Amino acid sequence: GEIVSINEEFATVKLFKGEHCKGCKGCDAHGVRDMTVVAENDIQAQVGDSVIIEISPRHIIGYSFLIFIFPVFCMIAGYFAGHLFDREGEIIGAAGAFIALIFALIIIRLTDKLFGSKNSNIVRISRFVK
Repeated sequence: GEIVSINEEFATVKLFKGEHCKGCKGCDAHGVRDMTVVAENDIQAQVGDSVIIEISPRHIIGYSFLIFIFPVFCMIAGYFAGHLFDREGEIIGAAGAFIALIFALIIIRLTDKLFGSKNSNIVRISRFVK
């Protein structure tokens, strides 16, 4: 990407899809061709520099679990918890699963609000493009 602005130790990088993007579907997930991210600027890059960024795999795995797996686990637990109250029918189990899904979405939203802006080390500028 190309650095478009700098703010203290962070830089705003406009990303362009290219050969370095093999295996990454980040832009596709956002539905845009070019994307802008805020990244740690440890290498002291300046506005206009072409750079390569890295995204922490630990954070990708953690957030993927939170977004994709956690709601499913909550729904399963909610179904079985609801099914304990009414062993004959499925309606209470389904309602429990729905309530647990809402609970999971609230937890995801709170986690994003509490920790999303504090995790500045998710994206960092790794090196200059030669």
